[in-house]
Amino acid sequence: MHSNFESIIWILLLSFGALHSILVAVFFFLQNQGKKSANILLGTLLILLGLLILEFVLNLLGVTARFPHLISVTFPLWFLVGPIYYFYFLINIKEDFKFDFVNLSHLIPFIIVILINTPFYILSSEEKINIISSSKLFDTKWILNIIFQTIYFLQTVIYLLKTKSLLKKYSKNFELSSSNNSLIQIRWYSFLIKSMLVFLIIDSLFFYPIFILNIHFPSASFGSAFLLSIFTVLVAYIGLFKSDEIFPIIKLEKPKYSKSSLRDDEIIALSEKLIEVMDNRKIYKSKNLSLSELAELLETTPNKLSQVINQKFDKSFYDFINGYRVKEAKILLKDDKYINYTIESIGDEAGFNSRASFYRIFKQYEKKTPKQFISE
Repeated sequence: MHSNFESIIWILLLSFGALHSILVAVFFFLQNQGKKSANILLGTLLILLGLLILEFVLNLLGVTARFPHLISVTFPLWFLVGPIYYFYFLINIKEDFKFDFVNLSHLIPFIIVILINTPFYILSSEEKINIISSSKLFDTKWILNIIFQTIYFLQTVIYLLKTKSLLKKYSKNFELSSSNNSLIQIRWYSFLIKSMLVFLIIDSLFFYPIFILNIHFPSASFGSAFLLSIFTVLVAYIGLFKSDEIFPIIKLEKPKYSKSSLRDDEIIALSEKLIEVMDNRKIYKSKNLSLSELAELLETTPNKLSQVINQKFDKSFYDFINGYRVKEAKILLKDDKYINYTIESIGDEAGFNSRASFYRIFKQYEKKTPKQFISE
């Protein structure tokens, strides 16, 4: 039996986790950057995790005992975690992704678990209480718990490893439609995968020894919910404070331009028009400038513009834009009019979206930091 103080602490912590998950989910639902469908899926995952955490809170408050129909209601949701993760990555990676029959088949385990539990769900409150408290059914409940928990662990790990393999396979072929560093985007996806894998490992270390060996460790039963709460806090931090960096759309890089319809004279004309826009309008100062936006400004397609940048300048879109930004920063760093500006402010003025990216990219191009460049 939990002490009153311990129960209150757990109730406060887990209530915060559940509410936090739901609020962060709303943020992602309202997020306009990136793919709307992907943001909705991520928000749905957080709502799902919030409901799972909420079940622990209701157990602590004794609500589940008073309303037996709430028992195990959220249990099938655990079998949606893996598929939602997988769908989130597919939507971001594949521009033409659709929820067809093949993709919807990933929901079969979730549906099967619901069907298996349906006979229990339709029982009366009294019958549910009798089943839960029956010592004769202890062995059956014990075995079913082990089986379902193992299936959930294996299913989610398989999906996460499948997603990790997918990310590794395509990471070298990512072409950001934003000029932000693609490594930031890949790290965001890696964080989502690795953090959930860590949760599963720790959760299994709690579950199997304690449940199988019947070790008395009351607080351990709330370990899963607490870990999920920490996960949602981390997602919120990155989503709220790094959203400009992690939400640009990812597209798969097309095969190089063997079937391109662009003629040589068109490539020359488009490259000249591009240089004119970059030099005169300084469009690179827009921190979230995307390939699509620049292509629209030049009245061409993103694919044609990408081809021109690759073939005419031998650079990726990202390198082409940052080359101009570094050049602009060098001018501003030596300009007396900007003598009272901080180095970070000059980087911002040149179009870099963070101090870290400004320093890293400047050093990459100039082999020295902005501070070292000024002191020369």
